[in-house]
Amino acid sequence: MNWHEACDHIAGNFGKIEHQLNDYLAMHGAVFNDEIVDLLVESLAIAGEGQFDISSGPVPDTANTGANALYEKMYLAESKLLERLHGQVRT
Repeated sequence: MNWHEACDHIAGNFGKIEHQLNDYLAMHGAVFNDEIVDLLVESLAIAGEGQFDISSGPVPDTANTGANALYEKMYLAESKLLERLHGQVRT
């Protein structure tokens, strides 16, 4: 699977991703700093808006671009979370 196909797959699951992110934020959002919450909320917005770009047929370029942006924000949120977690570990 190449990157374009991976983004198509992400875009095809925007609705599911939106619900999962919403549930995740509701359950765990209180322990994240503002930067991480902002990245997750931005990801939620991308998935929420992007799901309306998807219909039957090929995935439009706008949805594919949104999927790439969603991935990048989620990756950055994960990196920030791991950085914060590692900063709290005692040696």
